[in-house]
Amino acid sequence: MPRPANHSSSLFAQVRAYFGLTQHQLAEFLGVPGSQVSHLEAGRRRPSLALLDALAPLTQQMPDEPAPAPAVPEGQLAAGPLQERLRYCRWRATNLRYEMLPLEARAAVAARWARALPALLAPLPKADALAPPVLDATPAGQAAYRQWFQRCWLDTRPTALDPEALAQWHLLRLRAEALETEAAALEKLLAPAPK
Repeated sequence: MPRPANHSSSLFAQVRAYFGLTQHQLAEFLGVPGSQVSHLEAGRRRPSLALLDALAPLTQQMPDEPAPAPAVPEGQLAAGPLQERLRYCRWRATNLRYEMLPLEARAAVAARWARALPALLAPLPKADALAPPVLDATPAGQAAYRQWFQRCWLDTRPTALDPEALAQWHLLRLRAEALETEAAALEKLLAPAPK
């Protein structure tokens, strides 16, 4: 079982992280084999006083306490890629909203049928779709056949979007909303800082 790393062994990792060095680069600076830095960081070896003295020039350049990472990285923002992404998000969200329109139109028509069907079906007799009335030339026979046909036709009217179309509408909506949210965040990021 490896020994836990002590404070002096983690110091090597802190120095490397602070100065952005690899184990090999730190070993070159210290004049020791690369594997020794690995053993020191893992706590498998304790540093000698001579090694700590060799490390001192680097540790003296480090702040006493690590500075917290800034919430927002400092520096000039390269706005070009962000503006391009903002344009794409707006364009794609608009296209997705347009793709939703035919589905919304179908849903509106289905809702109209759902409202109208009870009144349209009420005067018609129940129809057996498998056994149409005998079509004869008499007005009563023609009326019975016409009512049967109307009942069967009305029974096939959609009163809601089918599950696949409804799922497609929700997927389009969610993708559009996600892009609109991203666009809003990009607009906020690209907004000029208040003076």
